[in-house]
Amino acid sequence: MTFKPHKPTLKIRVWPILMVGLSLLFISCDPGSASDSRETAALINQDLWSPVENELTHLFPPKTEDHSCEEEGYKSEFLGGSYVFSVLTTFCDYIIVRQETLVDIQEGDTVKIRFWHSQLTAPFDYVAVANIVIDEEEIWREEFPIPLLESGISKSEWIATSDIPSGTPIYLHVNNHGNNEYSLIEIMVLPAS
Repeated sequence: MTFKPHKPTLKIRVWPILMVGLSLLFISCDPGSASDSRETAALINQDLWSPVENELTHLFPPKTEDHSCEEEGYKSEFLGGSYVFSVLTTFCDYIIVRQETLVDIQEGDTVKIRFWHSQLTAPFDYVAVANIVIDEEEIWREEFPIPLLESGISKSEWIATSDIPSGTPIYLHVNNHGNNEYSLIEIMVLPAS
């Protein structure tokens, strides 16, 4: 009878080492690191705006019988090197458009808005209004006295006071008289540092 010495199997020795290594790997993973690596992101897509009627009307100036909005009065377009959503008030002097937000907003994040207007004219003095509402909170509002002889860009920042999940309704409203143009350039989310 030949004696064969017992050789320990490699599995027995490697298995404990493998388990310890995997444990250390999982322990070293920080579950909070995903949120720490958030980057500045667009909150909206200029192509996704859709006109709405009778939504949150208490948050916008009232629409009168004199107001009208034809389909050629609003569009996404390239303007000055940026892709924007424009309202041409010759064809659309009152509009509310809606879409759902594309990314989460966390408490403390900054929402950056840039909005352009042409030189503003009208047959009589008027105050145009543009505003942006997320869910039921107005995050930006500006009034433009007409006539206004120079075009301009409005820049605004709003700090979120609570978390707002992606998919939350966001609204843009423009109310104007005269042959003017307004363009939403961007709405960006800058994560809190």
